[in-house]
Amino acid sequence: MLHVSPLVFSALLCLSLATPCARATPDPSAGDPTAAASDAGHADADARADPLRRVAVTGASVMAGFGLSHEIGRPLLYSDVVDAMLTGEHDPVMSFASDRLFLLSLASREALVTRLVEHRPSLVLAVDFLFWYGYGAVHDERSRPLLLEEGLRQLERLQCPVVVGDLPDMTLAVGRATYLGTALAPIQMPRAETLAAMNTRFAEWSASHPNVIVLPLADFVRRMFANEPFAVHGNAWPEGARDRILQGDWLHPTLLGSAALTALVFERVSAALGKRFDPARIDWDVPAVAARLDPYAPEVATSPGADVPAGTPATATPNGAAPADDG
Repeated sequence: MLHVSPLVFSALLCLSLATPCARATPDPSAGDPTAAASDAGHADADARADPLRRVAVTGASVMAGFGLSHEIGRPLLYSDVVDAMLTGEHDPVMSFASDRLFLLSLASREALVTRLVEHRPSLVLAVDFLFWYGYGAVHDERSRPLLLEEGLRQLERLQCPVVVGDLPDMTLAVGRATYLGTALAPIQMPRAETLAAMNTRFAEWSASHPNVIVLPLADFVRRMFANEPFAVHGNAWPEGARDRILQGDWLHPTLLGSAALTALVFERVSAALGKRFDPARIDWDVPAVAARLDPYAPEVATSPGADVPAGTPATATPNGAAPADDG
């Protein structure tokens, strides 16, 4: 959710609206298609039976892990946080998120989803996927609901369970800075009535798509802004913990906040999937997960053999997905 010059953003947005959407085409050099289809069929069967088998993330800067590498001093994606919370056998959590999603044309955004679809995930975390389909600099406020429809159309391409957040009111984050500059400008904010209408549309749309699991992101953000107490699956933070959960821009979570958000996501998934979801395969200890990923955390630095934090995943980022390297 980084800020870019409104004039530049508007020009890019106009270009994206005029650009034909990319379509995936078969690769003749991909080898024996029969064998590949057979292998994919077995993998898909495993994924359908086990939603935690092949988890993937997609969306904007929160799902990309913006600021996490800067916080701990080494490369870290949000997908690494998710991977660290999963126990038992599973494929590496893959990232199809971009902390520069607001700069991408609609065609490039579609291509990112195409790669995600081709990955055949068992579960997709897309918490902030819709953010830049509702926010951003536009010439006409009436275009925002049209852009939202494009975001919903992309999500409809996913057949597996997918966790999607509604659109939060980020008014209090406007003008606050990251270490790279201002995160959100007033011109990028939707009007209050537009935001309400888009959330109403999202609620209607999600109700008609059984595979969509709604995360009440707007309520989470409101509670964080208000510095209210926060609890998720045995983890609790008292009133005034906002600065431990949110980065200074109030737009992105810290490492601890990212782990807490992931726990909240998995709670929603557990409630939605019932017996298909095994909660014993999640490490619900949010501070412990964050500590394992932070090489400078006291819990890690003082433990035996802490040169390489236990549980640190080696997550690959697919070609084309922008890593959250904060560069």
